[in-house]
Amino acid sequence: MEMSLGYMVETVEALATKGYVVERAEEPYADDGSVVGHLFTLTKPEVELRLETVVHAEDGERYFLEIKSYHGLWSHSFELDSWKHRPDRIEFKYQPRPDGTGGLAFTLVFDEA
Repeated sequence: MEMSLGYMVETVEALATKGYVVERAEEPYADDGSVVGHLFTLTKPEVELRLETVVHAEDGERYFLEIKSYHGLWSHSFELDSWKHRPDRIEFKYQPRPDGTGGLAFTLVFDEA
């Protein structure tokens, strides 16, 4: 799957079907409207995640995940290389080095309850 704002929306909608409450917002990062952040805050008990797609008129799109709270775990916002949503989980991936080493994968597994 190609990463895009549309795929981000599809992922957020998949999370909504798993019990997450979704808040959407847009944040202009440039006065001329050339850079806009599309923010998605997802909450459920003991969990708050923030996904963002930043659309830049010249540079395209970039994707971010901030773990505001996940049962006591938290992180600052970090850029995603990719993510995949599946019926039972979502895998978020970040690869900091061009040689493919040193990456981070955060997998969110859905409760079946």
